Amino acid sequence: MVQNGSHDAKGEGLDKGLTLNLVLCGLGAGMLSMPWTQAGTGIINMMVWAFLVLLVTYFTIMLVVRAGEKAQCWTFEELIEKAAPGSARAKKAWSLSATAAIWSTYFLCLVGYMIIIGDSVVPTLDHFGFFDSVSLTPAEVRKAVLFVGQACIFPLCFLNQRQLEYTSALGTFSNCFIVFAVLLNFLEHGKENSNDASCVVATVTSGGNLTCIANLMMAITFQPCVLPMYQEMNTDITNTSRPLRTPRNFARALLTALAILYGLFVSFSVAGFLSFGAETQSNVLNNMPTNEWYTSVGRVCMVGVCLGVYPLMLYPMVAPLEESQQPIGKVVLNISSLVVAFFVKNLGVVNVINGALGIFFLVGLYPAVMALGVLNQSTRQNGNGELERGLLAHANGDSTASCWYSTPMMACLVVLSFFGMVLGLSHTQNDAGNLSRNCIMSI
Repeated sequence: MVQNGSHDAKGEGLDKGLTLNLVLCGLGAGMLSMPWTQAGTGIINMMVWAFLVLLVTYFTIMLVVRAGEKAQCWTFEELIEKAAPGSARAKKAWSLSATAAIWSTYFLCLVGYMIIIGDSVVPTLDHFGFFDSVSLTPAEVRKAVLFVGQACIFPLCFLNQRQLEYTSALGTFSNCFIVFAVLLNFLEHGKENSNDASCVVATVTSGGNLTCIANLMMAITFQPCVLPMYQEMNTDITNTSRPLRTPRNFARALLTALAILYGLFVSFSVAGFLSFGAETQSNVLNNMPTNEWYTSVGRVCMVGVCLGVYPLMLYPMVAPLEESQQPIGKVVLNISSLVVAFFVKNLGVVNVINGALGIFFLVGLYPAVMALGVLNQSTRQNGNGELERGLLAHANGDSTASCWYSTPMMACLVVLSFFGMVLGLSHTQNDAGNLSRNCIMSI
């Protein structure tokens, strides 16, 4: 940890590589389902939900980063174990439960990326007449595509966060092209059915609102990813080419990334919804006209996004394992996601279930435990038996814990996230058929 000069002007600024990694963490499977979820809610509704979800994401991610800095822990499970109340056995149980939550939710993310690869490549091959030259059924071609995709992903899973900045840059560019492709399709073809009105504002009681929130949460629930990213920030005060590792510099990168994500989410979701309306599929690329050049390029670009984001999601899953066990863990997870993707094809349901689970465990419960066990304490004892000030107190020049991490605030976070999970799991469909009855204003 950098003690002297951590707030020096030369050590502050925007870490562009970190920003790209954070942006890519929010792209991929969840984004492709956003037009589908918006088909069950209004345009303004989605814009409001996206803003609120991103706001909560910023709050909880910075909570995790500040707690990690104060406790000097760089994995989600280790930080939970230190922050959790009770005996050593109870703390270990908390850590194991966090591991189970991360593996279950992030494994669904890995499966989602494999589904996207199949959905993107198979129609493209069909468009170019590949099926006519081979004696394979579409299902067999899909399995072959998934196998090749996994073979391309596998070596990337052994790169560190800094090395993954290059794939993140490629993935971010690819996702921007996909947004461009959907916008271009809308400008060239307009609505598929000009007689359908597009809902601008719907009632908050519409079931599509819950699906929209759950999918948004799935897209940007990457709290367990941030501690390894934060740990690998620059700690050398003499290296002025990159900002130093401080929560303030991480916050700059995070705010920039979330602002970019908000623009991409809204433009992509609105353009897809206006183009396809109630017929929008859970992977909007499946709605795109196969004979257009930008559809083929967009699908190929989506494969690039998956190649970039897959290793970032795998990273926190194997981080708690011993270094010698991590390669085995990566092999098991990659094979498992491949096998499951052979049989699971509905991206939207996978995203909504994943998002609902992530709301409670990764956005609500575990960050609250970290806040109460680490950030709500004004001092801590270091390895030499000396008391040190907490991170927030050190930054603000006082020794009082922030009211934002108080027991009432964290209790509200846990309760709200629990109800969000229950409601999200009870609404796994987009409810597009009922939007017209719940619509307040349409165009």
